[in-house]
Amino acid sequence: NNKHVGINDIVIEGTMQGTIQQTTKYALTTAVSPADAGTIAVEPDMNSYKEGTEVTLSARRNFGYRFKEWLVDGKSASTSESHTVTMDADKSVTAVFETLPVYTVSTSCTNDSELSLGTITLSPDDHEGRYEAGTQITATATESKILKFMQWTDAYENAGTAATRTLTVNSDMRLTAHYEVQDFVAVYDASATQSYAYPSTANYPFPADVTWDAERNAAAADRDARGIGID
Repeated sequence: NNKHVGINDIVIEGTMQGTIQQTTKYALTTAVSPADAGTIAVEPDMNSYKEGTEVTLSARRNFGYRFKEWLVDGKSASTSESHTVTMDADKSVTAVFETLPVYTVSTSCTNDSELSLGTITLSPDDHEGRYEAGTQITATATESKILKFMQWTDAYENAGTAATRTLTVNSDMRLTAHYEVQDFVAVYDASATQSYAYPSTANYPFPADVTWDAERNAAAADRDARGIGID
C-alpha cells in the first residue's frame, strides 16, 4: 500500500484486432486585411487539426480600424469578432477590417504677457493627440502660482471659463487656453552650499556659502580696474 513503481522502455507484443485507420488532418491558414489592421487569436493554435476539430478565431483590431467580417475560403462567414470553424478540410480564413476616421487634437496657450507659459493636458492621450472619430476626451488647462486660467478662446465644444472641459472628437481641433500672468517675486538663495559651473573661470565651481561674496567682489574689483562697468 502507498507504494509506487516507475518503469520505462516497455515493449508490448501481441496481435491487434480490428482495422487500422489513418487519421485525417487539415491545415488552417489565417490572414488580416489590411495587413496592419489587427491580429487574430486562434484557439487551439496548432500546425494541423484532426478532422472535426472546432477552432475559435478572435479578431483584435488596431487603432484606427474596426472589424468588418470573416472570410472563409473567400466567402463571407460572419460579422462577429469571434468565429468558430470546423476543420473538415483545409481552410483559409481572413479577418477583414475597415478604416476609421482619425483626427488630431493640438493645444496652445496664450496670456496677457505674451510669454511661453501654460499647459493643457488631454485625457486619454494614448496616441500622441490622435483620436478615432467619436472619441470623448477631457482637456484641462493647468494653473500655477504665476498663471491664472481665464478662459478657452477656441470655438469648440464646452469652451468657457471652466479649466476642465469634455469634447467629442469629430474633426481636427486646436484647443487654446488663455491665462493671466500673476505678479510674482523671484528669489534666489545663494546661501545654500552647492557648486556653480562657470566655464571661463578656473576657480569655479565653488561653495556658494563660503566664497560667493569674495568671488563676486574680486571680479567686480578686477572689472573696475580695467574700466569695465560693474553690475
